[in-house]
Amino acid sequence: MNSCSILPSRARDGEGARKFITVTVEGAVSAASAKRIAFSIANSPLVKTAVAGEDANWGRVVMAVGKAGEPAERDRLTIYFGDIRVAHQGERDPSYDEALTTAYMRGDEILIRVDLGLGRGKATVWTCDLTKEYVAINGDSAPEAPSMKLVLVAACALLDVDGRVLIAQRPEGKQLAGLWEFPGGKVEPGERPEETLIRELHEELGITVAEPCLAPLTFASHAYETFHLLMPLYVCRRWEGQVMPREGQALKWVMPNRLRDYPMPPADEPLIPHLTALM
Repeated sequence: MNSCSILPSRARDGEGARKFITVTVEGAVSAASAKRIAFSIANSPLVKTAVAGEDANWGRVVMAVGKAGEPAERDRLTIYFGDIRVAHQGERDPSYDEALTTAYMRGDEILIRVDLGLGRGKATVWTCDLTKEYVAINGDSAPEAPSMKLVLVAACALLDVDGRVLIAQRPEGKQLAGLWEFPGGKVEPGERPEETLIRELHEELGITVAEPCLAPLTFASHAYETFHLLMPLYVCRRWEGQVMPREGQALKWVMPNRLRDYPMPPADEPLIPHLTALM
């Protein structure tokens, strides 16, 4: 068996932690690739806080897989929480039982298993959840650092039947004018990223998108001079209405392997390889 792991005792000893998490990645192209993906999941604050909140948020697991930068195909992904299959072929499992999954997430030990469906590489690592108590205990002993505002922006890669991606050019008068970006916008207080995209895509492009049609792919994390941007990227293949520029922006449908021909903000550029790999 191609596998690797870290000592579970360290994960169990996490100060302020309440749940012990096992992350197993299988079906990777190699054991080394599986290990990097497993650590990406185990080290993801989004995954760890979801477990702390007893939320089986498999979309955050998908984002962590994409963040690893290793070979992975969304349409081949299968994700389990314990013995419960929550996602299959990159979509929510048709037999998903929310009550059963919620009951499982209340336990003290959580297994997250991801099957990439690409090869025989396998790895298992252990971690703990990320609770307010954990942050408080470890934050008290950490040196103070200059605070930087965190801005959460949701972006969407609209894919047409020819496999092209829609990008929009920021109009004159706006910050970063002239650069091309994926449609989306700032997540407002009380909003979820999916709600933001549904609102923004309607306001910017005049289309209606249903939440089940938004599939999380990856995310970008970029530090600007005055703020830090965290931007999850979703993929959407189905919508209602005709795409129209409603805010004076130029629009282009571009093949993923040609996206680098268009100058983009530094936060958008790292998303290109994930779209290229997807297609």
